[in-house]
Formats: sequence, structure tokens, C-alpha cells
Amino acid sequence: MLANLLTVLGLGIAGIDPVGMMILVSFMTVGLSKSRAIIFGLGVFLGTTLLGIALSRVLGSTLVELSSIFDNLPDTAWVWIGVAIVIVFSYLAYRRLVTNKDEGEPENTKSNKGMYGAIAFMVFTAVTDPTFLAVLALSSRQQNIFWEFIFSAVWTLVSQAPLFILVGTILLNKHEFFINRFNTFYEKNKKNLGNVLTGIFILIAAVFSIDLVLFWLTGSWLIG
Repeated sequence: MLANLLTVLGLGIAGIDPVGMMILVSFMTVGLSKSRAIIFGLGVFLGTTLLGIALSRVLGSTLVELSSIFDNLPDTAWVWIGVAIVIVFSYLAYRRLVTNKDEGEPENTKSNKGMYGAIAFMVFTAVTDPTFLAVLALSSRQQNIFWEFIFSAVWTLVSQAPLFILVGTILLNKHEFFINRFNTFYEKNKKNLGNVLTGIFILIAAVFSIDLVLFWLTGSWLIG
């Protein structure tokens, strides 16, 4: 069981996501109260953890079967998957390079509707994270709701560590310093961060393009 917990911990680290923290920072900037900020953090934690338990119970065995199916996909299928990835990330990079527009300011999130909508967004986008799906497949093999809760909770806490660190600063009344420093850093480096993101899109498209060319020339995959 220790090995499984270490695996979940590793998956959580691999899935670390700053989006939740950035959303909460934007909420606090437009006036979200401390109590609602804490509710936001608790909502993300409980919602994601409970979603993990529910999906593990309902779809766990199916996910294991799907994992086996993916392991046995023919090379032709992987070629098309690779082509799709190249097209998507090339388009994302092209759009950023051509438009070069900043995101608009977030809508005023003082209302409960806005906050709960953001919680739902954070919870349900977890299913798009491959590391979350891997945790579901792992926990479903335990057939024990206690370990399903532990696995899901550990992954949520680790992958959303930036968010929960911010919530911790709110509890300790240190959040204003944190938020001001973050906003200053973001405004100062917004262009550079955008360039880094564009570069990541280009890198992903390039790696998969090289992988496809290598397979075409040698019959061997660079990735996997």
C-alpha cells in the first residue's frame, strides 16, 4: 500500500496545477471575502475528492479496461492521434502569435453564483488530467472506499498545492502580501509568461512532429 501511496503522490506532483490559485487570486483582487475564499478552497478539495471516489466506484474497472485498450492500439491509431496533437498545438501557438491578446479581466465574482461556478469548473476539469485518471484506475483496484478517499484526497491536495497554500495564507491573514506579490510579478512578467506558454505549445507540436517523422522513416516511436 505504501508503494501505491507513493505512486499517487508522484501523480499529484506531476499534475500540479496553478490555475486554482490564479482564479482565487483574481477573486480576492475583485473583493471576494475571506470566508468565501475558504469555502472556495474547501469546495475544490471536497468536490474533487468526492468526484474521484464516485468515478472510481462507477468507472474504475472501465478505466482499467480502457488503459489496456490504449496499450494495444495499432500504430495507425497512434499516427492519427499524433497528427491531431500536432494540429491542435500548432493552432494554439499560431493563434497566440497572431492575436497576441491578453485575457480580459475576470468577471466580478462576489456573487455566490460566480464562486460556485468556479468551484464546479475546477472540480470537473480534473477529469481532463491524465494523472487524475491514473489515480482513479489505481484506487479502483483497492475495492475499499477508505483507500479510494485517501488516494483521491492526496492527489487533490498535492496537485492543487498552490491553491491550498494560498488558502493557508488566508487563514493566517498573510494573503494580502502574497496576492500583492503575485499580482506584481504577473504584471511585470505577463508578456514573458505568455511567450513561455506559446513556446511550450510550439515545443509540444515539434516533438510530436519529430516523433511522426521518425516513425515514418524507421518504424519506431520516439515517445513510448
